[in-house]
Amino acid sequence: MNQDKYKKIASKYHVEDIPAALIPGSRLSNILDRLESGLQISNSNHEFLRRKGVSSLSRYATYLETFIKEAGRERAERYRAAGVDCQEQETERRLKEEALQAKLKQEQEQVTAAAEKERQEEAKRQRREKERAKKIVVQNTQRQLSETAEDRIARKYGISLSMLKANFPHLVEDDLKLEEEARKVRRQAEEERRIFQIKLIEEANKEKERAEAERLALENDPVNIARKAQDKLMEKYGIYCWRTTVTVHFDKLIDMLQRLDSGYRLLEVDIAWLSTTGYYSKPLKRRYHKNEAAFYAEEFKKKKDYWLAVNASSHYRKCEEADTSDALLNTINISAIKDAKLKSALCTTHGGVKRDLRKFDAALSLGEQAHLLTPKDFRPCTLLGAVNMEIGNYDLGRSWYDKAIERGYSEEAMDDELRSIFMRAEKINQDEMREYLLKTDPIRYSWAEKKQLINKKTRAAARITIFSKKDEKRC
Repeated sequence: MNQDKYKKIASKYHVEDIPAALIPGSRLSNILDRLESGLQISNSNHEFLRRKGVSSLSRYATYLETFIKEAGRERAERYRAAGVDCQEQETERRLKEEALQAKLKQEQEQVTAAAEKERQEEAKRQRREKERAKKIVVQNTQRQLSETAEDRIARKYGISLSMLKANFPHLVEDDLKLEEEARKVRRQAEEERRIFQIKLIEEANKEKERAEAERLALENDPVNIARKAQDKLMEKYGIYCWRTTVTVHFDKLIDMLQRLDSGYRLLEVDIAWLSTTGYYSKPLKRRYHKNEAAFYAEEFKKKKDYWLAVNASSHYRKCEEADTSDALLNTINISAIKDAKLKSALCTTHGGVKRDLRKFDAALSLGEQAHLLTPKDFRPCTLLGAVNMEIGNYDLGRSWYDKAIERGYSEEAMDDELRSIFMRAEKINQDEMREYLLKTDPIRYSWAEKKQLINKKTRAAARITIFSKKDEKRC
């Protein structure tokens, strides 16, 4: 298909102003060929036409496809009415279409082959240009190397060397002297540059060796090693403080952390000191309770004193190891114990463990057993109140808390427990509990309002930012 034919087809469909329509093998040209052959075009080609700004051509193609289908059906009906074999006509039409497609494909292959040949020719031409330029550079270099001083002087003045010597001998001598001096200067400069580079390399190597020696000395310095260990220990327990000239408190803190990290127990006076100084962080509390739990569990194994198991369970819960506490308490046969108070304590602490493990039915059962054993003790009541609050039985939970208050439990402790349950609850449960608390006492439980929670989260984020900045400056 010649260029005039492409232009004629593009003009027919009013796209002769688009260069791609005149280029054989382009996507737009192929679409026009299919339209000219009465073939359908794909949805992606319809989208391409709309992006090109020829939506009318897309609509025409859609109309043409519909027309061809309907016309083919009507033609088949006419053939059938005239007694003509439609199958034969359809086979002839399909053969013509396949021949046209083969011709289009052949033309496309010819265009591609021509483009590939042109590309290869261009690549060969560029290689020849590069080789010619490289040859010129080599020739110039060889000429400069083989050229003597006299030849350069002759080339400089544009006359033969013999004529130059005969008429202007002083010029030749002066140029030779100048060139010799220039060579000396270049050689001297090159030597100085070489010596300077050697010195720079030597100094860089010495500086590198000195820095490496300082690094190794710093790493092996006992003071620095101890300091890094202290920093790592404080980071492990989430404690950030300043090193000051007065190191009494700092040394005391490090001593406690080292003992705690080694598995030793801290005294009550140590815990009190940590609480007053603000160093009693959550990771530190967890480790303290873990050490206490391990101590009481070991003592229980030795002495078989069930109160020690109660203490161990309490500390296991506080260090978030309810599974370990559950395994320990499961070894105790409560039915064999005669002391009602001890049995109640074991049921209560085991119920708390089941609550931590989200096994609420078991927690309620153990709490009810404990209450039957010691009906005047507030602890089973608080367990039942907390579990019912967590599962959404708010009225029942509140009634158990009221019973706990009647038996000595404080309202302040109850409010703290409610706040803790509220903050740990999932959003949907939190919304329900918020509605219940604000309906019960909007002033007393104002902390449950959404505005209060947003402000609290904002303040917490600000505190984290401040601590992060302090941590950057920490020694």
